[in-house]
Amino acid sequence: MRIEQSDFAINYLAVAGKYLTNSGAVATGASATGPVGASVLTDWIKAMGYRELAVNLTVGAPTGSSPTLSLKFLVLDPIESSNGVSTGNTNPPVVTLPLTPAALTGAAHLRLVIAGGTATVWVNDVPTTLGALDVPSAWQLQLTVGGSYGSGQGWGVIGTYELRR
Repeated sequence: MRIEQSDFAINYLAVAGKYLTNSGAVATGASATGPVGASVLTDWIKAMGYRELAVNLTVGAPTGSSPTLSLKFLVLDPIESSNGVSTGNTNPPVVTLPLTPAALTGAAHLRLVIAGGTATVWVNDVPTTLGALDVPSAWQLQLTVGGSYGSGQGWGVIGTYELRR
């Protein structure tokens, strides 16, 4: 799903081609991931020629036993082929940025913005500067899940990203 204007585009993040959502309002059935109950990598994003990037994540309250969720932004190597860390047919990460100082244990809203050569993440409206970073030519998110989950249980995550030229 994509919304595009002349200088920016808004897209839903995907995992194995399915929209990263468990919300029936966004996508249903086979086109949605449903709750995230196991560690996953999003599909990699090619972002050459963009000046700004914003990644938006709405994380719903988890179901399951002792749930934790860690989120990392991976800058992928523009030259080397996959080493098994990234999703198939993509390049390995050269930079890994944790988006939270500790694993999440409950609902949260996150917004990562890379603009003007700086990466900043807001977690529940509290900003943290991650450091100097330009919009990478290729990237993806890593969602690492802890705890145990039954069928249909996990983290309700809705993810979008915006790119601006």
